[in-house]
Amino acid sequence: MIRPLSHCFLILLAGLSGCKSTSIDPKELPHVEVASNWSLEGSDLPVDSLGKILQDELFPEPLRLLIEQGLSKSPNVDVAQARLDRAFAQWRESKSGFLPQAELSLNQATTKQNFIGLPIPGSEQDVLSTQFRSSGLGLSTTWELDLWGRIRAIKQRDREAYTAAQKDWEYYLMSLAAQIAKAWADAITDVAQWQLAKQTAEHYALVVSRVKDRYSQGLESLVDLDQMQTDWLAARREVSERRRQHEVSKRILQTLVGEFPDGTWEPVGQLPDNLDPLPAGLPSALLNRRPDLLAAQARVEQALYSLRASSKELLPRLSLTGAAGTSSPALQEVVDSQFGVWSLAGNLTQPILDRGRIRGGIAKAKANHQEILASYHARMLEAFREVEIALQADAWLREQVIQSHEMLTITKRNDQQAQSKFAKGLWRMRQVVQARQRLLADQMKLNETRRMIFQNRIDLLVALGGGWKELTAERRDTAMASNIFQGTEP
Repeated sequence: MIRPLSHCFLILLAGLSGCKSTSIDPKELPHVEVASNWSLEGSDLPVDSLGKILQDELFPEPLRLLIEQGLSKSPNVDVAQARLDRAFAQWRESKSGFLPQAELSLNQATTKQNFIGLPIPGSEQDVLSTQFRSSGLGLSTTWELDLWGRIRAIKQRDREAYTAAQKDWEYYLMSLAAQIAKAWADAITDVAQWQLAKQTAEHYALVVSRVKDRYSQGLESLVDLDQMQTDWLAARREVSERRRQHEVSKRILQTLVGEFPDGTWEPVGQLPDNLDPLPAGLPSALLNRRPDLLAAQARVEQALYSLRASSKELLPRLSLTGAAGTSSPALQEVVDSQFGVWSLAGNLTQPILDRGRIRGGIAKAKANHQEILASYHARMLEAFREVEIALQADAWLREQVIQSHEMLTITKRNDQQAQSKFAKGLWRMRQVVQARQRLLADQMKLNETRRMIFQNRIDLLVALGGGWKELTAERRDTAMASNIFQGTEP
């Protein structure tokens, strides 16, 4: 029995699709081991990381108002929102691949046909013609059967892309809030440093005036007078530099909160002092809340689904095409079922000549998955590094704050003693100036250290994806529940 040619062709396509060289062994695909609590589905981890941050003691009321303003007015937030909307639209577009494609059409056509050369008596000199008019109403559908899961893989790929865009959006809001907080700390500290520099310059101006009087009386040398004037000029230069830094920090803060950077307003508030020490042994599970890590994880899954979809391109595609409608010479008869027509066809396609191109796409998708997987591992290590550095820096900076307070207490006492001894004629003016200079320098150093510890706490909040108080409370409640379960008192 001889099989029809079309039947033999289908057997050939099925045989090509089943060759061993076209298959991909799942064991060869790179895989990342992710803890179960990193799952995006059904996770009970807090997702409002920004809200957790804003509830922290680091954010006084003036700073919270600035952050709210920045999140509502910054154009960069609109950019991040547009990217999120684009990813969502792409996901919706891929979801339509599961549904049949249907089109409703209404057409009307008139055709004229000429009969030339026909031997009809009496019409040798004329061109005979006839006209045909047809009208039709039809509904056509096309549906690709997802036999191998290619369309499902594409849908999941775009779903993971949308998830990554969501987490990127959350991380950007968190980062913007952190930038505003750090810029506010810069502006607050710079204005304080500027005021201290002005006090230093004013003190030197007063000292120079007194030294001039003493020099005219022969009580000071010209070398002392020149040294004092040099120190005064240096102090005035320091005032100019501090004011420049203050103007820059104000404008940076204005830009972050969405305002024109004209420097017309001064930031209000004070840096929080006497911050509580961090709890010991912060669990690494805090990193589970970081939106950027969750976004990186989603991109790993996205690349894996993209690889799966590419591998399915080697397999045959089966689609069904159907059409139903009416066809009649008269337009008013297109709704008459007596003129109904229909068709139903199946279509099986198998790539043959372009299999090299498809294999190249699969290799590219596999390399892309491996790259994103390696980037994910690198991002995790970087996240742990950020947490460890911030934790160590917090301990060191807290020691520096304690030391700065002790030094400031001593220099204040030395300044008072210098003023008293100078009034009694026991000390020279130079010694009084040096004591006051050390006092102002220690005050500036304390301000800088307070700024550093505040900004380091902000970095730690971002590195952990939120605050730590609720996590330590959860850990304490878990320990208490464990003790009760074991029959012991907490």
